[in-house]
Amino acid sequence: MKRKTLQIVLLSITASGAIGTVMAQPPHDRPPTHAVPSAQAEPTFTGTVKQYLLNPHGEVDGLLLDDGSQVKFPPHLGEELAATARPGDTVSVQGWREGHGEIKAYAITGGSGVTVVDRPPAWHERKPPKHWRQMTLSPMSAQGVVQHLLFGKHGEIKGVVLDDGTIVRFPRPKHTSHMLSGVLRVGEPLSAHGYGTENAYGRVLEAESVSAGGRDLPLYHR
Repeated sequence: MKRKTLQIVLLSITASGAIGTVMAQPPHDRPPTHAVPSAQAEPTFTGTVKQYLLNPHGEVDGLLLDDGSQVKFPPHLGEELAATARPGDTVSVQGWREGHGEIKAYAITGGSGVTVVDRPPAWHERKPPKHWRQMTLSPMSAQGVVQHLLFGKHGEIKGVVLDDGTIVRFPRPKHTSHMLSGVLRVGEPLSAHGYGTENAYGRVLEAESVSAGGRDLPLYHR
């Protein structure tokens, strides 16, 4: 009877120790520390804001700096960014470079020292369906000289900035970039027709057709 009791006690101690060992091990699915975004972990870029970058709905989705750097930021934070970093302000940008040198920003600090940090949109910041938003756009045209080419994360041309500050965006840049890359040149004239927005932040349109390099290029039909 004593031997059975002793065996039970030893088994209990052994099992308890095994459980403690298992519990002491870190979980295997925990992400590494460096995978968690951190403003302190990203490189910092500085520059002076030349103008806001806008999407076709007139929302601020980035900054164009005076050295030509393009800073990308989520449009649901556009108003907050515009209130923090105004044209002429010197800003500090934390983020990383994408395919064509654009800066995907994680945090932007304006001239006043206020920092806007990227975060998911709250429920009231979520946008309505795209086809509803398209109904708010107005017919627009633009003519001018190309000052800057705007690029997507894979190096595709997604738009241009003209000498008067107008932003011309191209629909489906992954499909149209190959056609436009041989035509668009900085310093060359361009005219565009499409639909867009003009507000206190600037003037922007999504082109249905462009004329550049002596060619008329239809992009798509609504």
